[in-house]
Amino acid sequence: AEATMAEATMAEAEIATENVVMKECEDLNVTTPMEEGDNIAEPVTMGEGESKTEDKSKEPKKPFKKSKSKQRHLELHKKDVEDMNAMVAEANFLCGTCVLPFDTLESFREHRNGEEHQYHDKRRTEMLIAGQVFCKVCMHVLPARWKGHIESPRHTVAATSLVALGEAEEGVDYTKPFRVIENGVIGDQILVSEEEYAEEIEDIKIPRAVLHILNPCIGLKYIKKSGYQYSCKICNIIFTFKMRAWHVNGEKHRMNYMKDRYPAYYKECKELKINMRRKVLLMFYAAKVEEKEKEQTTEEEKKLKALFFDPELFEAEDKRIDEEKKKKKKK
Repeated sequence: AEATMAEATMAEAEIATENVVMKECEDLNVTTPMEEGDNIAEPVTMGEGESKTEDKSKEPKKPFKKSKSKQRHLELHKKDVEDMNAMVAEANFLCGTCVLPFDTLESFREHRNGEEHQYHDKRRTEMLIAGQVFCKVCMHVLPARWKGHIESPRHTVAATSLVALGEAEEGVDYTKPFRVIENGVIGDQILVSEEEYAEEIEDIKIPRAVLHILNPCIGLKYIKKSGYQYSCKICNIIFTFKMRAWHVNGEKHRMNYMKDRYPAYYKECKELKINMRRKVLLMFYAAKVEEKEKEQTTEEEKKLKALFFDPELFEAEDKRIDEEKKKKKKK
């Protein structure tokens, strides 16, 4: 139970490599609307010389609650971890990277040498940021307190599977994660306890630019600009510039595009019950689609992708939009 709860707290780190929605919501400080009476001057009975309202500015402000969407996301993640653990318990072998079980050692070996596994191994290594904690068994970025993942069924079965396959690195203790010494470079193992290591560093927040540039981007031809907002025809949704990655790199947009253009990919992803596995496979198929359609990409789509995900361009656009909004408010 402790491992399950600890895995659930890693939802934000998981989003760092695969789930953009959570990362964008944090960046925007999404909260629920103000509760009735919060930080509002309420009418009071007037005495002689007293004002009509009570000044509550000196009182401590009530903290905002987590947004309902974020709470819902964490609940779904916890449920998904429980479902995944149940699946792992029945597996003979497991690829921790792709969250995929296997009945035989031969099928596991074949997968490890296959296109999907090689893609995720390469991509997750490229996305590493100096100072992070990394699990080489599951190719997974961890928080400073990593015990929950190391003791989870996913990691345990995946590590045992690597040993059985004969691909475990000699002299490596898979109950300890590794340091990332440079961007994209894995260093030595962390031999101290998680408590000691947590005191040395704070969790590293992955820059959005790194995430979005390396994420496959599909279906941009369905997106049109309208003022400060963008509309997606295939998803029938309107979103702001700040929420571009939440939509474009999100599961809904990718699934809708697959359904429209690549029904076989869509069907395979749709039938998966484990959400973590679906995200991993959907990421892989999105990368394949992006590569297939590379030569068909229009100049308009290339410019939109650059505006959305090139650090220099999107930071300038963010600033421009904020300045224009401030000017409008002053008027």
